[in-house]
Amino acid sequence: MNSNELYACFTMDCEQIDELAYQGGPVTWELGERSIRGYCETLLEQGLRATLFIAPQAAERYRTTFLELAGAGTELGLHYHPQDHGYPDFFGAFTSEEQDQMLREAMDQWSQALGLTPFVFRPGNFSANDATFPTLVRLGFLAGSVSLPQRNFMEARANWVGAPFDPHLAHRANRLLPGDLPFLAEAIAPHPQLYGYVYINTHYPERSLREMEKYLGTDKFVGVKYNGEYSRAAACAPENKDVFTLLEKSYRKPLLLHTWGLPEHGNVVAYSLPAQAMELALAHPQLKIVMGHTGGTEWMSAIRAAEKAPNLYLDTCASYADLDKVGVAVRMLGADRVLFGSGATEGSPFMQKGAILDSDLTEQDRFQVLYDNARRVFDL
Repeated sequence: MNSNELYACFTMDCEQIDELAYQGGPVTWELGERSIRGYCETLLEQGLRATLFIAPQAAERYRTTFLELAGAGTELGLHYHPQDHGYPDFFGAFTSEEQDQMLREAMDQWSQALGLTPFVFRPGNFSANDATFPTLVRLGFLAGSVSLPQRNFMEARANWVGAPFDPHLAHRANRLLPGDLPFLAEAIAPHPQLYGYVYINTHYPERSLREMEKYLGTDKFVGVKYNGEYSRAAACAPENKDVFTLLEKSYRKPLLLHTWGLPEHGNVVAYSLPAQAMELALAHPQLKIVMGHTGGTEWMSAIRAAEKAPNLYLDTCASYADLDKVGVAVRMLGADRVLFGSGATEGSPFMQKGAILDSDLTEQDRFQVLYDNARRVFDL
């Protein structure tokens, strides 16, 4: 990292109450909930988002609060103390098989409470060993706050002396070394029915290009994902022209483009409008562009944009359900331009599928939207 730049992240461990926890927690459930809300809402007011590492017992107790905060942009992850689940030692004292069993149990309890799947992880006390990172990858975790450089807390089985200070990919065999564990690629590799996107952020053009080169040549990665709200640059901005030309002309794989009708994540102006997606589509006519969320609040504008650009497709997922949005899109564009979006892992795939099943579509239309269009667009 550039030594002149300061990088900050905001996290909180969300524990069960003190009288139930092996190593302590808030005195009361009410105090815990108030602290969580106050912390996250203070950050959100400044356009910042926290990651909450949540113990399964806290997930059960604070379900409504966590889901509200997630809807506002807070990231939810798994936090785990083995002693709170009947195990005799800290996480770093266990084998790969034992860690696998523990995490499966905790993930199940966490997911039952919140209706979501955790994809980020922090162990209690940063307790880990050389088996931890491969175990997390095998279970589908994409990232984590696992190391604490220079910590030497042997009682808690947490030795991180010599670990890198900067964010890095984990090593397959040695937790103290940077490596090449691509969490997403490792997670989907054993599952023939799962595919991935390469996420790019054009604030980091060299890294984005490296990721594209590394993964887009494989069959497991079917396209690129871009969110202008996070990059604070519309996809059609001049500085993005080269990367999308490369995707269009060289890789020839689709782009999943986040679209919404309002500014998000503390931005003053919007960077993901349907009109901006249309401008990009017209400038790159051979690039298939899937408009994530069908423009969200401006779904009719997204449909009209797609009428003007035949290489625009609509992704149906959204955090809320509009009456027959899917049916209107199919009537105006044809069933071959509308793709089912699951909303996972942020939302409920069941709600998204229900929006398709409840729409005024023929059985052939539903078959295309739910399955066949994605097979054709992504060349599966």
